Amino acid sequence: MSSITTNFLNSIGRYSIFYTLAAPIYIFASGEYEDPPKLALAILILTVILTTLFYWKNPDKNFKWKIADRLIASSIVIVSFIFGNNDTKSFAGAAAYFYLLGQSGDFKNFNSYINHIVFRFFAGLGVLLYIVDSNLW
Repeated sequence: MSSITTNFLNSIGRYSIFYTLAAPIYIFASGEYEDPPKLALAILILTVILTTLFYWKNPDKNFKWKIADRLIASSIVIVSFIFGNNDTKSFAGAAAYFYLLGQSGDFKNFNSYINHIVFRFFAGLGVLLYIVDSNLW
């Protein structure tokens, strides 16, 4: 895979995390922070954005940030899965599937990068579906 393509796919993943800022903004703006799991999600989402940015500065040398990023991202999906409805659970399950699919390719081909982008998309949708009341969607 060429370095231009790799950089392009990395930049899609790097900047796609910012759409997840919608979740903490919604939680704090709508008063949903009074619900403890949603407050925990807001804090975890803000933290995962920081760990991801620190990890992506130099992925080969930032092993501790990689572990922290993966643990926090997993906990976000797990909290959404536990407290969410069936729609949230289906998106969280799809996110886990695509994450494992991306990891199995060890990021040596296009499919691994695309699967990781799809993981972020489904995980983000699952979290947003949990946070936003179902009457609104």
